[in-house]
Amino acid sequence: MGFLPQILIAVALLTAAQLGLVLGRVPALWGLAAVVVPHLLGHLNRRSMLAGRFRRAALLARLLGLWSVVGFGALVLATDWVPLLRQWSGARLGPESWPEAVLILAFAPFALLQVLCIDAETRMNTRPGADRAAARGLALRMFLSTLAPLVVYLGVLSLVGSVPIARALVEEVDLYHALFLVLLLVGMSLGAPYLIANAWRTDPLGPGPAKDVLDSVAARARFVCRDVRVWHTGNLVANAAIVGLGRRRLVLLSDALLHSLGPRELASVYGHEIGHAKCRHVNIFLAWSLGFFLAADLLAPADDLWGSVFLAGALGLWVLGFGWLSRRSELEADLYSLNLLQDPEALSSALGRVGERMHDKGGWRHFSASVRIGFIARVVAEPGVGVRFKRRMRTIAWFGVGLLLVTAVPQLRQMAEVYAPQRTRVDLVLGRYPEAIRRARDLDGEWVELRSLAELASELIQQGGADDGQLERAFRGDLGRGEWARARGWAALLALRGSAPAADFLRLMELVDGGAGEGPEAQSLRAQLPPSWRVLR
Repeated sequence: MGFLPQILIAVALLTAAQLGLVLGRVPALWGLAAVVVPHLLGHLNRRSMLAGRFRRAALLARLLGLWSVVGFGALVLATDWVPLLRQWSGARLGPESWPEAVLILAFAPFALLQVLCIDAETRMNTRPGADRAAARGLALRMFLSTLAPLVVYLGVLSLVGSVPIARALVEEVDLYHALFLVLLLVGMSLGAPYLIANAWRTDPLGPGPAKDVLDSVAARARFVCRDVRVWHTGNLVANAAIVGLGRRRLVLLSDALLHSLGPRELASVYGHEIGHAKCRHVNIFLAWSLGFFLAADLLAPADDLWGSVFLAGALGLWVLGFGWLSRRSELEADLYSLNLLQDPEALSSALGRVGERMHDKGGWRHFSASVRIGFIARVVAEPGVGVRFKRRMRTIAWFGVGLLLVTAVPQLRQMAEVYAPQRTRVDLVLGRYPEAIRRARDLDGEWVELRSLAELASELIQQGGADDGQLERAFRGDLGRGEWARARGWAALLALRGSAPAADFLRLMELVDGGAGEGPEAQSLRAQLPPSWRVLR
């Protein structure tokens, strides 16, 4: 999770570039200058340290830690990188358009800069040799494993987009779109243990005293997981983690943690990881996240630009909220371990040993070791502190479930209401006119236009077919006879099929109806349309 904030910021920056919020159009070739900055910052940091200018060295180190997003932001917001990709690939690369494989290429400079920053940081902080290689490898594996879900997401979307009917159903039908996202989320959750086990260099914990201690703790907690694995970090990281859902969970214990903790301390750490599972923290995070983003979707402005800006702000707020909840979930897991084993000295000692390696610093997802040890001391001195804290966490969990229900129920009701017209539209888009005609019979009210389009398509079917050539001949025939309403209907069918002239024609008709038929936009559209499509009245 250490690289997740940078990845989310990079996604927000790329989205801003797709929206056209750029500061300049410098040739993208100048973006190559960003790749030399990480090692330059590392070099200047070392020189500052040797000169005793520690404040400057700290500032340079901080800038190096941020350079992947700073450099990527400069590339996408100040150069023509995104327009160049549009021109080269022919993809729209818009925030509202279907994600395509070229997005991976658009995002690649961030990944390259992050890899260079990792290399520069390891060179800056370690000596040449095995320690440097181990530190570099560990950081790269952590980054790539965090980036992998985004790449998988884009890859799956590209595959779905290559199948017209699958893409149309996911893109146009809200119910299928939601089902696709749920299946993708469940798939990633189930696949996370396999990804972590392979990306982080892990092996099963073999028989021995440590395994016996963990088995006794698991038996006391009635906890079952798929495996407990040793996370090989070259003794650089003293940490533990639990990933996955249900009985398919993996518990990871780093090599440095196993080497530095005694049996009681190891039992307390394992009790902490079990606490995450018993307190259902993953389920709570999912409920809050889904409820939050569903609420954001309901409240987002309809305008594409402001809607994207609103959702980007919501994403930033979610990052802050996730960190806030995560830090308190760590305290709740500490509390579970304390109640399970009744060994505050061992738990505090384990936290202290881990904190020593991390210089007792807190982070986005964790309080510092001293804060957590202080919490344990308060609970031991006054058990009511733990009871009240647990009650607050339970209230927060139920609020998350309530938010999900309040936002999901109206969304599901709306999905059910628009399912039939959306499926009708998909059938029209794909040229599946018999299916569209059958579905359209029951449409009324605001969907009567779709029914009229299906009725137009039925006329062509009765004449022996309904391909794009017949649609255009029918359009030109009614246009020549002055049958404006029917001509618009044929144009709408062609536009659904992806005809650019048809979309331009419909826009021109809107301008004519609005009294702007002689304005500059109307004149430009007339010039773009084929001669037989131009409207003069």
